[in-house]
Amino acid sequence: MGPAEGRLQLPDVIERAQRLGLVGRRADIAREIDRCGPFVDVLAEIAAEETTVVDLGSGNGLPGLVVATTLPVRVILVEVGASRAAFLRWAIGSLGLGGFVEVAEGKAEVLAREPSLRCCAQAVVARSFGPPATTAECAVGFLAPGGSLIVAEPPGEGERWPAAGVGELGLRDLGPREGGVRHLILAGAVDDAWPRPAPRPRRSPLFGR
Repeated sequence: MGPAEGRLQLPDVIERAQRLGLVGRRADIAREIDRCGPFVDVLAEIAAEETTVVDLGSGNGLPGLVVATTLPVRVILVEVGASRAAFLRWAIGSLGLGGFVEVAEGKAEVLAREPSLRCCAQAVVARSFGPPATTAECAVGFLAPGGSLIVAEPPGEGERWPAAGVGELGLRDLGPREGGVRHLILAGAVDDAWPRPAPRPRRSPLFGR
């Protein structure tokens, strides 16, 4: 899938995000887009027909818009900030992605319990949503059984995904992948306990205190 002819291209959209302060002023836009490649690589291995991908804390649209313009999947961009959500809706229209990309505006902890979004996704991606425990807890509410969590992993951070901690959420860590992302899977159905109501996932993380 990709933008319809005559629509803006992804670099144009991310350039606007930069002007709005959603991307670093000195960041190289092409490089920012390229950094999303590892998410696409892992998703390409697991995506099938009618795959739904949730992008947690989408903000400037990375990596969600890269995924949507590269792979034939449905993408849900989760964003709590009203101005960022408005930008994402503009981006969807400008790229001609309406119909298979949408914005879910609100706190991830709340949205993950809405019937239409609960366990809706075969994959969740997160680039800078929060620390591991918060990201994992919010992500599992969106994941269908067997679904994947693919999250950006800063270099040199040591062990951030303890087996006991992710296991409490029903996740199994498949380890780091090339390009600075980590791949975890939801081993079975998500427990109804997760995620806890806001702000507990952020203020009282299950691990990594």
